[in-house]
Amino acid sequence: MQKKYLYFMVFFASLVTASCTQFDTPGIVKDRRILAIQASPPELTKATIPVSGMVTMTALVVEPGMQFTTLNYAWGYCQIAPAAGPNPAGGGGGGPAGGGSTTTSRCDATQYRLVASGASTAVQLPLSQAIALNDPEPAKLVELLNNGSTAPAPEIRVQLKVGDGVNELFAVKKIAVSTTNLTPNHNPSLSEIDIDGAVSLPAMTWTYGSCNVDKRVTATDGNGNTVSVCTHYIAPVVLAADMEDYTEFNRITGTLDPRKERYEFSWYADAGTLKAETTTQPDPRLSRPYTEGVATEWREPTTLPAAAVNIWLVVRDGRGGVVWAQRQITLQ
Repeated sequence: MQKKYLYFMVFFASLVTASCTQFDTPGIVKDRRILAIQASPPELTKATIPVSGMVTMTALVVEPGMQFTTLNYAWGYCQIAPAAGPNPAGGGGGGPAGGGSTTTSRCDATQYRLVASGASTAVQLPLSQAIALNDPEPAKLVELLNNGSTAPAPEIRVQLKVGDGVNELFAVKKIAVSTTNLTPNHNPSLSEIDIDGAVSLPAMTWTYGSCNVDKRVTATDGNGNTVSVCTHYIAPVVLAADMEDYTEFNRITGTLDPRKERYEFSWYADAGTLKAETTTQPDPRLSRPYTEGVATEWREPTTLPAAAVNIWLVVRDGRGGVVWAQRQITLQ
């Protein structure tokens, strides 16, 4: 059985398979992938943890054409005890500065406690699971947060395993935990996705190859022939008011520095090509529009695809928050 591991606590776009002799661009989905896992809420504090002690995990699992057969899945949960040492002043949003935890350890495969398992089909995707956080070991997390403790908090890891009996994929999501009284993080907001200057719909039907001359580019098809294909401008629509202000602990000065969220946009498609697979907002400390540089372009396939094309956008706030959207385009 082939196993693939993916850790969302590291820079996603840097993950490649070193054994390949030819690299496919990460944004083109050619096999089953776990693109993102969302925790709701993304940061656990006394203010955000539900009375039930439950957090909802949702995973974006994709494959070309989204034609899943039965998909086996299993959710696991692990707490890591905080390392000895002072609790850093929290930053309200994850990481050592915001989570109130000082450990950098991780859970090995034997430490994950099975929470739920089963099978799902494409109709039931994305995968979603509520997970209880009142695990007695190594700390009673709900009790610790509700009591207003200022002690370093344990770190949370949630693992998702998906497979079809032959191949398995693993992904791990880190959930920030904070015992500070600062404003907790929330998942980012995505208002719309604009395509060619207009609001897009979840499912659309286009005429293949129909675009203005200035939107055409030359490409090489699978037979080595030069063809002309259409390109489409795609941009996320986010509101400035939705990007949260927070504080970040400066370990050099020992002060809490004000910060504003900076969204990163990861683009994926299961056909065609993308001009930019990752786009990022400008540094908020610069005097530049927050919408600058966030768009990309999608180039239609060099031949008419037999199935609808799926395009996914995953938005991350850099503090553990994530949201996504999908657009399906039928070319005829």
